[in-house]
Amino acid sequence: MQVSDRIKAVRKEMNERGLDAWLVPSTDPHLSEYVPACWQRRAWVSGFDGSAGDVLITAKFAGLWTDGRYFLQAAEQLKGSGITLMKMGTAAVPSINDFLVGELKPGAVVGCDPQVLSASRAATLQDDLKSAGLKLKLGTANLVDRVWADQPTLPREPLRVQPRRYSGETLARRLSRVRAEMKVTGTDAHVLSALDAIMWVTNLRGRDVECNPVAISYLTIEKKQATLYVDPAQLTPAVQKHLGRHVQLRPYREAGKGLKQLATRCDHIWVDAGNSTRWVIDRLKGAELYSAMSCVTYMKSRKNGVEQDGMRAAHVRDGVAMVRFLRWLDESIGREKITEISAADQLERFRAEGDLFQGLSFRTISGYAAHGAIIHYSVDEQSDVELKPRGLYLVDSGAQYLDGTTDITRTVLLGKSATREQRDRFTRVLMGHIELGRSRFPVGTRGLRL
Repeated sequence: MQVSDRIKAVRKEMNERGLDAWLVPSTDPHLSEYVPACWQRRAWVSGFDGSAGDVLITAKFAGLWTDGRYFLQAAEQLKGSGITLMKMGTAAVPSINDFLVGELKPGAVVGCDPQVLSASRAATLQDDLKSAGLKLKLGTANLVDRVWADQPTLPREPLRVQPRRYSGETLARRLSRVRAEMKVTGTDAHVLSALDAIMWVTNLRGRDVECNPVAISYLTIEKKQATLYVDPAQLTPAVQKHLGRHVQLRPYREAGKGLKQLATRCDHIWVDAGNSTRWVIDRLKGAELYSAMSCVTYMKSRKNGVEQDGMRAAHVRDGVAMVRFLRWLDESIGREKITEISAADQLERFRAEGDLFQGLSFRTISGYAAHGAIIHYSVDEQSDVELKPRGLYLVDSGAQYLDGTTDITRTVLLGKSATREQRDRFTRVLMGHIELGRSRFPVGTRGLRL
């Protein structure tokens, strides 16, 4: 089934439901940036597999909105698809909301799956459409799912316990800290949808998403109990013992029912509207919602001593693998055939030989020469090229270890000498880093301001 046929199939579903537009966000029911194969709907319907981007389909138009990291990749992958690349952030390209307002006639209906639309985004979209006489219809069926014949099933990889020697804190202690913040806000329950937050609180790890140690789940925390919604097939005896009396278990498929029940017994519920879908909010009707960033976001960003030590140790271990790789590259370039893919594979092998290695933290960006200038370049069999003993090679890579996560970038000169231009650019970057390292700034200043 070609991309153009997939778009036609979605349009047929739209027509049957009286929809004038259908929005396909890149995310999933947990608003993840990286999603399991079964929920990679935007990638399937468009052919573009970058980590960010949304597709909008109308009766006569299909467009992909993505940011500058993916302009080159998207332009290549969209060729012949009939999908227009909408370059976000450029002057001539409207936002999806503005495009809908400008293109659709009053009375037109825009559809989307509420399980992949954040509560905050849904509210903004609804307001913008309403101001132009348009309607937003959030249905129970995802139209891409209806036409995706060979859609993968939900992953069911076993969960594992993250030992205290790596987390530095027990499950009971983390639940107690969340409950203390609930008391401050006057809430009876806190609903967590973000997978990384759930894994942090429960001291669990999974393998449901490539390069991310998470499991598909929901977690609700009340004053006296907590409930984890997860596929029972993923629960090992060790995990069940770990959760013990602290967390009760229910099947993932019962999350919707469980949220409705939560709303009947809790008057005030804490949700993070930016990290919760409209689907979650709709199931909490009847309760008063306290909408604010989850306290877990702050807690997990402030590492305890054990976590800090682990992160340092992981980077030392990762650094050893990188030094081994750089030595191998220096000794092998020009003597044996090395390609972008084989170089990335060799780096992964060096990492895998180290202690506590669990896998990559993202797909390695391995770009030689012109490919190194492509932001978030993703090498495949078609684009793979051989590295020569000249020019520049960029490798952006990282790993997941039991005690920490790494993400480092190195630009390597393959040859005996650099050009005048290369020396100039590297010197300017170095000067910028030195100035940044010497800068004094007020407490609370964000990195973007620097």
